Amino acid sequence: MTGKSSAALTCLPTEILQQILSYLPTEDLSQNVQWTCTKLRDVTCLVYRTRYGKGPAPVSENVDDWKTFAIQYEEVYLKDTNELKEQTIDAFLESYFEYPDETLTDEARDIIYYLHESPQEHPRGFEAIVAALSVQNRYLDASEYLKTSANLLTLDSKALLQARFNLKLSVAWHECSIELLNQSLSATATIGNLNGFRYIVELVLAKDGEVDYIRAATAAARSGILEIFEYIHAGCGNVLNSADLALLMDMSIRYGCANITESLLETCVLEGIQAHYESALRFGHVEILLQFAKYKPGVAATYMESGDLQLSFVLSHGEKKCKTIYFLAKHASVDIDAIGRDGLTAAHVAAEKGLFEELELLLSLGASLTSCGLIEQTAAELVYCSHKHSIAHQTFSPGLIDRKKDLARHVLKMSRGENIRALSTKCREEVSGIESAYDDAEAKLVALWARNIGMQTLEQLHKMLETPVVLNPGPAKRAGEAKELAFLNR
Repeated sequence: MTGKSSAALTCLPTEILQQILSYLPTEDLSQNVQWTCTKLRDVTCLVYRTRYGKGPAPVSENVDDWKTFAIQYEEVYLKDTNELKEQTIDAFLESYFEYPDETLTDEARDIIYYLHESPQEHPRGFEAIVAALSVQNRYLDASEYLKTSANLLTLDSKALLQARFNLKLSVAWHECSIELLNQSLSATATIGNLNGFRYIVELVLAKDGEVDYIRAATAAARSGILEIFEYIHAGCGNVLNSADLALLMDMSIRYGCANITESLLETCVLEGIQAHYESALRFGHVEILLQFAKYKPGVAATYMESGDLQLSFVLSHGEKKCKTIYFLAKHASVDIDAIGRDGLTAAHVAAEKGLFEELELLLSLGASLTSCGLIEQTAAELVYCSHKHSIAHQTFSPGLIDRKKDLARHVLKMSRGENIRALSTKCREEVSGIESAYDDAEAKLVALWARNIGMQTLEQLHKMLETPVVLNPGPAKRAGEAKELAFLNR
């Protein structure tokens, strides 16, 4: 394409550029088509990059990254209010120095987009961009940006950036406040810089300040920096109490830092192990769960302390359900067909919640679909009535759901007239109006019963209601019962 064509493209609205990019296929059938699409994609991204403006890019210079950004993100950013932008920038600046990179990547992209053309609009705008680039592991871009902005950084900004990313910035550490030094201490703990950690501890103590070991240990636990954690726990005296250790365990479980979890389980007496284990089941980091199975094998069992199934807990609350189910079946030896206090197996719970991927995993691990729940509903029947026929190994005739609906409808109709009359009297409405509302409610209830109540239960209920109840046996029957009683008493 010529320069003139490219210039014409710059006049296109952003929405048109996004559509061009979104309709360009990544893989093409012919070499000519592929070459054309590649060239068009390149020039469109180049135009888009020009439209984006000066300053560092929110993503790497890779064409595919730009394409994704152009299609997915900018439209969202254009709707962001100034207040939201300010909140996002401030939150990033308050957290980047003590959280691991992988938890900040989305925020880093946001920060660069918001500030790329006018970082001076925020008091710490230059610091925010350098930190965001570094979080994205774009250290060359960060170094280039620092060539023109390093002299615009304050002492506080230089200290935090140097401690967190080791960017070879010149920092007058002896001029830093105790608060800034403790923030920098957390930054060194986040990246595992033990020498820098010791140096800053000495600076704080030299100023007769109090070292914030708990904050630093928490940062180390989030990032899985065992060396720093053990240095604080074992080498700095008794600075961590039981509440601190519980918090650190929570952090290691949440962020999947198995080495920290193992150290705590192995060396500390922790309160509330069951609660920590439930948290591990919720987040589903298998490496963490393996540490509990190794050091606290009693907690990895079929049932929780409450009597609920651990498998049911995972199906209801787990973030990584399949991985955790596999762990429980293979490494914790749970009874996969156990019945919980609610009368349901894990297969019932999965089918009831529509978790069919998890249900198929349970089946592959040997779970049965034939166990009955509280109302005689097998998991297989529940799955079939959810129209997932391929999962239910049990064979049902095509008319199963219709038969269950007929039974449910028949049971409900037995009290229909009486209910309508009672409602009409109570609500002082005409029977026709009550009938219409009753029909709607009945239809919904029929569908609900057909899905959730077993065929056997519906048949028994229907049989019970069909069988007349004799309230007055009559003289002949009473005489017969009297003779029988006299015979037995002989």
